[in-house]
Amino acid sequence: LIAMLKKNSYVFRTINRPAMKRLAFVVWKWVGGCEFAELMEYTNQLEGDIIRMFRQCIDLMRQIKSAARALKKEELVIRIDSCIDSIKREFVDYELEEAAELEEDTEEDREEDIGEDEKEDKNKDHSSTKRSKASGFLSRKE
Repeated sequence: LIAMLKKNSYVFRTINRPAMKRLAFVVWKWVGGCEFAELMEYTNQLEGDIIRMFRQCIDLMRQIKSAARALKKEELVIRIDSCIDSIKREFVDYELEEAAELEEDTEEDREEDIGEDEKEDKNKDHSSTKRSKASGFLSRKE
């Protein structure tokens, strides 16, 4: 990680390398199966900050996975899924599951709304066609 950061001189000069190493250690311990209470012994960060960091890691990995899927890099997609699964447990996973369920519900609602809108549009088109036919009939009769 540090070697990659060296490529950008500004980032390398301004980043707090000891803090980065400690955070990498915390992630490594968590992925290795460490309990959350034990994990807090390795850092002076608040619990919520650690959970937020893990969730940001998951979000970043999902973005990379999406790009990998678009590039048809299936091996990378599988590896990223494995990494996400390693981080996504206990407190980190709790709200993510709820958010995913909420997102699924929202997508289903959108699909239902789209279906209803299309039906309404068809009904409007159908009734306007009826009106135009009726007005055409009336105008011919007169």
